[in-house]
Amino acid sequence: MADDRLLALAAAGTFAAMKRQAQMLAPNSDVGLWRNTEDFFHHGTNGQWREVFTDGDLRRYQDRVAELASADLAAWAHDGWLSAAIGT
Repeated sequence: MADDRLLALAAAGTFAAMKRQAQMLAPNSDVGLWRNTEDFFHHGTNGQWREVFTDGDLRRYQDRVAELASADLAAWAHDGWLSAAIGT
């Protein structure tokens, strides 16, 4: 890959660049899921969604996941390959 192409791709992959392109990049932006598609690119930190949910909300979520998926599948869905690497 040419260096200039690599630099352009790296620039396009930054958080700020993706937020500017939120209308095109946010999931389900074509169906009006978001009041503002930039909200999908809120802060750019992992786990910020936890600020929105109460402890009860999180328990209901965990209970529902346990009903629908095996523990191994749920660990993979939540943590990807890291779940296997850390033995959760």
